[in-house]
Amino acid sequence: MSATVGVSGTTQGGFEHLRSVFENLLREDPHYGAELSVYHHGEKVADLWGGKDARANVVHPVYSSTKGAAAFVVATLVDEGLLNLDTTVARYWPQFAAEDKGNVTVRQLLSHQAGLVSAEGLTASDILDSESAARKLAAARPAWRPGAAVGYHGLTIGVLMEELVRRVSSVSLQSLYESRIRASRGIDFYLGLPAMEDARFSKPGPAALPTSDAQSDPPLFDDLAAFTFSSMHRPFDPNAGDLDFDRTEVRTAGFAAGGGVGSADGLARLYSAALGDIGTPFVRPSTMRDFAQTQVWGRDLVLSAWRSFGIVFATPNPDDPFGSHEAFGHPGAGGSMAFADPLYGLAFGYIPTPDDPFEEGARRVRTLSEAARRCARNAGQL
Repeated sequence: MSATVGVSGTTQGGFEHLRSVFENLLREDPHYGAELSVYHHGEKVADLWGGKDARANVVHPVYSSTKGAAAFVVATLVDEGLLNLDTTVARYWPQFAAEDKGNVTVRQLLSHQAGLVSAEGLTASDILDSESAARKLAAARPAWRPGAAVGYHGLTIGVLMEELVRRVSSVSLQSLYESRIRASRGIDFYLGLPAMEDARFSKPGPAALPTSDAQSDPPLFDDLAAFTFSSMHRPFDPNAGDLDFDRTEVRTAGFAAGGGVGSADGLARLYSAALGDIGTPFVRPSTMRDFAQTQVWGRDLVLSAWRSFGIVFATPNPDDPFGSHEAFGHPGAGGSMAFADPLYGLAFGYIPTPDDPFEEGARRVRTLSEAARRCARNAGQL
């Protein structure tokens, strides 16, 4: 069966059902391929790849799934008392108080409630040079009154994290990720891909989408989502322009909103470490619970969908039940997903190859997540 659909890799005892579910998904669609890794209480129980364009020992861009890795760095600073979630941002970053933002707290800022989804004149080049972007955001007027709504800060939340880290630690978020989290635990996920790893880089191809008749009147692309992604009057494409991962400078920048590169195993191992199951825990469990706790739930003004967020992390909700009620993680454009599920002791990393259409990708993640949770429950080691 596995040879028919081209599944490679291994599963440990008790997780064979997960492999079968993965095989079934591959069998449904000849255009689908993916890499999947799952850890259970620190043990790798699934390391699978199969289907179109999937292969071993490669690393991929994962876009917004990067945000989880960046959030772990911020969590280490909160854990040390260098950052307080309920202190105003301006306490650490005085220029941020412009345009009546002086009362915005770090908690609001990092749970997509501050309304700073973009700024006039903000470019993709600014995102790569986040100090430039931070100056523009500090001077900007919020798109809504902070705390009055939730809206996905798709590119800017990375800039905001990077600036807070610089303000309280005097070093970059990427440097702290490497020294505090990645290197000592052998995590195959990078915020800034080293030159020695560049030969392993592979950018997934575009999703196979149904063709449709050209519209005589294309959309105006003038809504809040277009402003958020600096794509006013044109469709947003994360694989085009200044943020194209085919550019070496994008891969090496490791920008916190979406510049991470790694493997499915790297993503899963990162979240297993966050649960304290690999190496010395990098934060106390109480700090991780604070970051994982839902801070806001509502109709997202940018995504035009119901969404819930912890501190940076996405959290499950009735419209997106990617894990149990304790799970936390982050999806990425193209269909990647990484999360931890403390209820089951699971860590999950998933990268489709080629990219997955959004709704279909979310369905596949839910299907695989449910299978992994069933295996963990049946193992009787919750």
